[in-house]
Amino acid sequence: MRRRRVVLSKDRRRSEAGGGQYAEICILIDQRLPKSARIVSTVHDEVVVECHEETAEQCREIITTAMVEAMAALFPEVPVEVEANICTTWAEK
Repeated sequence: MRRRRVVLSKDRRRSEAGGGQYAEICILIDQRLPKSARIVSTVHDEVVVECHEETAEQCREIITTAMVEAMAALFPEVPVEVEANICTTWAEK
């Protein structure tokens, strides 16, 4: 079974949450992901999730929705843009 990585990046030109708020976003994402998926890395404003190829689209939707909801709650006056990519290697990011 092939695994895919879903890479999420919040648009930096908008607004950045502090470390504590970002941790809350990661917890929210982790709670919503399928059991076979897991967060493997966070770098600045990115979350990298490893999941089965069959659930990659579902994971992308979960992550994107969670990020938008969390950021909108933190900064209701700031438009939030989220970009999520599905790739098999870091080079594809």
